[in-house]
Amino acid sequence: MSAWTTEAFDKWYLRVYPHRNEAEASALVATLNAEAPLAGKRILDAGCGAGRHLGAFSACGAVPVGLDLSPALLEEAEHTRAACAGDWKLVQGDLRSLPFPASSFDGVVSLFTTFGYLSEGEDRLALSEAARVLRPGGFHLLDFLNADRVRAALVADGERAESGIRIRERRRLIEDARRVAKRVTIHDAEDPHGAPLADYEERVTLYAPEELCEMLREAGFRIAKQWGEYDGAPFDAAASSRCIVLAFREDAL
Repeated sequence: MSAWTTEAFDKWYLRVYPHRNEAEASALVATLNAEAPLAGKRILDAGCGAGRHLGAFSACGAVPVGLDLSPALLEEAEHTRAACAGDWKLVQGDLRSLPFPASSFDGVVSLFTTFGYLSEGEDRLALSEAARVLRPGGFHLLDFLNADRVRAALVADGERAESGIRIRERRRLIEDARRVAKRVTIHDAEDPHGAPLADYEERVTLYAPEELCEMLREAGFRIAKQWGEYDGAPFDAAASSRCIVLAFREDAL
């Protein structure tokens, strides 16, 4: 992973993205459960972060496993597990080389844009790894940005206060709008003009929906559903906030 991902997915992640919550996680898991019943299924949350989806999977009767590269976020996921008396397993690992044997899961999920941070070749490798650890017929749920809406509604500059800190976010399109870059600068609220507590730039490749589907097919998946919101609303390129693709692993890879 690049240096910015190490900093961005450390202790600052939950401060920069505090609006993501359990209700949102439950809505997405319910949408998935209606299409691919989860009871008794072993599910890998690849890039689980603080583990907010793991409780929702467990509540549906699934057997979830959370994987993340960040020790800080896995520590937070431990707190999440303790708070809801969850019994899921947490593993530190890399999406490009999953530490699991082949055909060991019924489903793999990549949620809240845990995709697109790598090079395009590495993103394809991550999808191939997801296919490898899935049993034949298993599903992959890829929850990604709606690239067209990101380009059309980009907010160039914003600043807000969060519990004793000030967060400034400056966004721009780069590489002929192929990627979006967001500079995150965090200051102590008591010293807004002092040295920043953190200063890094996130970069995400803006894959079009048809590109995501083609990459999934190349990895051995069959596309089944495409949603634009966590509640299961159909995808609309002009209006949807997300691009969520449900795909199933073909019987043979």
